[in-house]
Amino acid sequence: MRVLTVATLAALFVAGFAIPADAARPVKGAVQGTATAAKGVGDATKESIDALGRLGGTRVVTGRERCVIAPNGAPDCRVAAETMCRAKGFSSGSSVDYQTAENCPAQAFMNGRKPMPGECPIEHVVTKAMCQ
Repeated sequence: MRVLTVATLAALFVAGFAIPADAARPVKGAVQGTATAAKGVGDATKESIDALGRLGGTRVVTGRERCVIAPNGAPDCRVAAETMCRAKGFSSGSSVDYQTAENCPAQAFMNGRKPMPGECPIEHVVTKAMCQ
């Protein structure tokens, strides 16, 4: 009879590892499997901490800052992201997420009429920025 304890399965599930071959043995194998999984969790934790250390003071901030339109007509959200980051106390940043929408005046929809072409300019807004 092969025995896997609930603790062994839980540790393996949390660690995100496949069940090792020796974990399917009787109780001794289950204990060894748990030890292997625990070592794997420790290694994964160490790697995560190392990755956070490399990020340093990098944070993702939220807000709304309008992007300027570049001479070629494309949105230039770099300046908007840096402005958002400076407002939160960081020195620089880059956009992570932005929204694009038509910005129509209220008169465009009054009396049930449809907006005229060019009446609703397209607006690009940075909503998240990665700041340092």
